[in-house]
Parts: sequence; structure tokens; C-alpha cells
Amino acid sequence: MAIPKLEPIRELLLHPGEIFVSAGGFEERVLVFPNMLHPCTDQHGKVLLLEYLPPNKNNKLKELRSAFLSKSYNLISIPYDRYAPETFDMPFRKHLEQFNAEAVCLDISGLSRFAIMIVLDVVRGLNLPLRVIYVEASDYAPSQNDFDAAKATSSQHLPTSFIHTGVYDVLRIPRLSSIRMQNRAILLIAFDSFNEALCQALVNVINPSRFILINGRPPRKELSWREHATAYVHHFLRSEWSVEDDNYPIKMTSTLYYQETHQLLIDLCVQLMMMSMSCILRSRVFSPTNTVQVFERHGN
Repeated sequence: MAIPKLEPIRELLLHPGEIFVSAGGFEERVLVFPNMLHPCTDQHGKVLLLEYLPPNKNNKLKELRSAFLSKSYNLISIPYDRYAPETFDMPFRKHLEQFNAEAVCLDISGLSRFAIMIVLDVVRGLNLPLRVIYVEASDYAPSQNDFDAAKATSSQHLPTSFIHTGVYDVLRIPRLSSIRMQNRAILLIAFDSFNEALCQALVNVINPSRFILINGRPPRKELSWREHATAYVHHFLRSEWSVEDDNYPIKMTSTLYYQETHQLLIDLCVQLMMMSMSCILRSRVFSPTNTVQVFERHGN
């Protein structure tokens, strides 16, 4: 089945019965679509705003509320506890039903990856039409200079301290879990980042039979160094688990053009079925089924 292609957005107007869903993140880009959104003219426009818990003073909640209310939208905030995401899905579904939602416009610019998975699955369960919109960041941490400096001066092989402060826990929720995986060989699929400790925590908890790491390829040429940097960060983990090539990952996908990731995960799942293994899959784009389990690698 063909999936939608990425297209630029020059204006944003909600369709009748369409609910706008956003999140109170800390980056300036979370304000782009709320500020672009056409004013509500019939008093029926509705917005569901995810409010992250524990609270972060840097989150743009005040600015987001102001943007939506100034355009006459009915606004409801829904708590999203990052440490207890299982408390979110039913209240979110209830609000969609109370709003008589006929469609959803989902701005994922400020959503955590786990929150994206939950929202997508709730919308899928309600069989609602869905638009997913996204603002790419102009800059990403760490910078190349910061990474090179950490790599050169750190006594450890992995320069992760400047971007993460630790691992809280490996989270799972009933909506994205399955009992069919018990007593099965497990294939773990994860994505490289700038913190190898997150993948290591995942491996320690799950103890998979096989481990596949996928490295991200940034869409902009000036960010191409990040592909090699994240491969470097996970070098020891690849060596320990004999993941693909020890020096450079074979499996790669675009960090923006999700069609590549979607196709790669489908190909892996086909291979999985051929191997008669159960799969634990952590993904920002793959819609889970009852044979797939989703975990969140969580940093404090």
C-alpha cells in the first residue's frame, strides 16, 4: 500500500470536523504551525494540547495556549506523563470522541516518539483520517565542534555526557504490547543516537536473541557528519553483538523521508516471519500490530 509523500505546507487550514493535536515542547519550532493555523471562524475549531509531565519550565505551553486562544479555538490540555505513558491513551481517545472528531491533524514537531506511537494507534483504532505535519529543526544538538571536542578529550570511547544525563527506565504500555511474545526468541530493532547507554539499557532489559541497529542519514548535506558520529558512538555495542559490520552500519535510513524507514521495517518484518521469530520494535513510524511490542528508551 502506498503511503503519502512529504509535501511542503504553505498554509494550514483545518477541515470541518478535523481536530488539531499538538504538544508543549521546548523548541521554537513547536510554535510554527500554531502561528500558521488559520483563525477559527465558526467557533467549532478544536485543539488537543499534550502537556508534558513532569513540568519543564522551558516548554512553550504559555505561548501555545496564547496562539490557539487568540484564533478562537476551543482548547483542551491533556497531561502526558513521560514516566507513565500508559495513563494517556484512554483520556486522549475520550476527548476525540467527545469532540465528535471526524479527522485529526497531528503536529509531531513537539511530540516524543513514544507519544507519536500512542496517538497514531488511537487514531487508527477510531478509523479516523489523519494528516501528520512536522517542522524540521534548523539546528540539532550536539554541534560537530562539541562532538569532536568530547570525542577527543573524553576518557571513554562514547562522548554522551553532554547530551543526556542518564537512563530512567525502559517503558512499555498495554496498548502497544502483546502476550504472544512470551517464551519466544526475540529480535530487537533499535535506532542509533548520540547516547549508546540508551541502547545498552534496552539490551540489558530485553536480552534479545538477535540485535539490529539502524543508523540515521540526515537529509541535509551539512549534517552528514552525524551519520558517522552516531555509528562511532555505537561502535562497542556493535562489536559486542556482532551487529552487521563492526566499523560501519549496513542498515541505514533517512531521518526525514519516512518512506525509507517504513520500507526498511517492512523488509525486516518479512525477514522476521521467514525466521519465525518474535519482534520487539521501537519505531517512530511503524503502526504496531499484536505481534509487535514497542519500548521506549528513556533519558532523564
